[in-house]
Amino acid sequence: MSIYKGPIVDGHHHFWEPSLGKQPWLLPEVNIPFRYGDYSSIKRTYLPPDLLADSAAFNIVGTVTMETEWDEDDQLGEMVYMQRMQDEFGLPNACVAHAVLDDPAVGELLERYS
Repeated sequence: MSIYKGPIVDGHHHFWEPSLGKQPWLLPEVNIPFRYGDYSSIKRTYLPPDLLADSAAFNIVGTVTMETEWDEDDQLGEMVYMQRMQDEFGLPNACVAHAVLDDPAVGELLERYS
């Protein structure tokens, strides 16, 4: 059996630094009832070099990061943070942002995202 060696776009991953305190659910003292059970092992910094090391056996040519339940009072901040990741590491190539659709200011947020 041969292993696929062609190009891969990782279409769903996350980057974060819990020490920034921007994802409340990743704070050390927080333990929410989570559908996957104990998630304490992911409460650590995970940046593009970590993803590339974890996927070194594959031909990763692009990535798409997903929103991480960033502080809802600073939703745009996550995309600013992701742009800094892209500027520093060249990843992610695209981002899926978060927007609270019933927020009266969602139109302004979407405009700022665009």
